[in-house]
Amino acid sequence: MNVIVSWGEMLENELSSDGREKLDRVLRAGNHVIELTNVARDLSALIHGDETPDLKPISLRQLLTEELEKRRETFSDAEITMPDPPGQETRVLANKLLSSVFRNLGNNAVQHNQRPDPKVVITVEEMDDTVRVRVADNGPGIPAGVRKDLFQEGQKGLESGGTGMGLFLVDNLVESYDGKVWIADCSEDELPREAAETDQPGVAFVVELQTTEATNNSEGGG
Repeated sequence: MNVIVSWGEMLENELSSDGREKLDRVLRAGNHVIELTNVARDLSALIHGDETPDLKPISLRQLLTEELEKRRETFSDAEITMPDPPGQETRVLANKLLSSVFRNLGNNAVQHNQRPDPKVVITVEEMDDTVRVRVADNGPGIPAGVRKDLFQEGQKGLESGGTGMGLFLVDNLVESYDGKVWIADCSEDELPREAAETDQPGVAFVVELQTTEATNNSEGGG
């Protein structure tokens, strides 16, 4: 499917406006299949892997930077930024599937954004033994009454064309790392609203993970 999508993207400048509209449908369908395949692969690894995952120190800065670049390549029309990345020394306790958490949250922030100028801002708050990563977007937001249910298996947002499995995977992966994930309101500090906007748009997915400091404190009895 990656090959099909790549060849399709090469045709964009060779088609009429009508042809590009049809090609866009093909590319959306192709990317949807790729997303579904990735989620299915990671779910399989989570379900059929070791009952207790082998957690290791992972550079949060490197992981977020690499995943951010991939999301920029996938969504060239979106503005995806990380103004203040975590420190070079910040390590979280996880495994290689942690990249799937932020891939799904990044995809979610853009794919369900109905604005012509989708924006995603990643911010990081470091504490003594945990770190919080916020993935905020300027989309339509999510009603408070349905936020918790979105992490259940097969649940999808309003008018969502997604798989309904991405956030279920995110929740289960973060839980396997002894972390937490929740949905919060997007603050104006993260994404300043335009003068014409009367309501604060967007939403933020917050992921809290343990750092290597948590292990050191536990072993030291502090």
